[in-house]
Amino acid sequence: MPSLQHLATHHRLRRVAAAIALMSSLAACQSQSLATAAEPTTAPAPASVVISIGEETSVGPGSRLRLLRMVSDSRCPKGVQCVWAGEVTLEFELSAPSGKKKFQLAQAHSPSAAVGTMAFELKAYQACPAGTGRMADAECATVAIATAATR
Repeated sequence: MPSLQHLATHHRLRRVAAAIALMSSLAACQSQSLATAAEPTTAPAPASVVISIGEETSVGPGSRLRLLRMVSDSRCPKGVQCVWAGEVTLEFELSAPSGKKKFQLAQAHSPSAAVGTMAFELKAYQACPAGTGRMADAECATVAIATAATR
């Protein structure tokens, strides 16, 4: 017949085993929920691209942005003092798996546009950054991009 001390030890071991099993199952649940929460979304983070007329750049999986043309330019010429700064309006084309869509961005009046699941904002239109291999007098648009998942 087992002693009282032996039964107490056996009972403690069963409690410890039950506690370990419970902690293991909780840890498994927690690591699974952490892994799910840490998985990246399929949408890229908001980005900014620098693009000049005629150029095309990737803006997401299967999507490309092309700066088609300058629609209008009423900006004050360099070296001239003007009453107002003026505005430039640019036409872009987004090629996505769902098709092509043209849209315009203007610095002052309509700098933002939502196209499909993406949003575009014209941040600047000025001389292209040095060292990009573009002509010295080329101008570039700086466009901020966000997707529906990151807005």
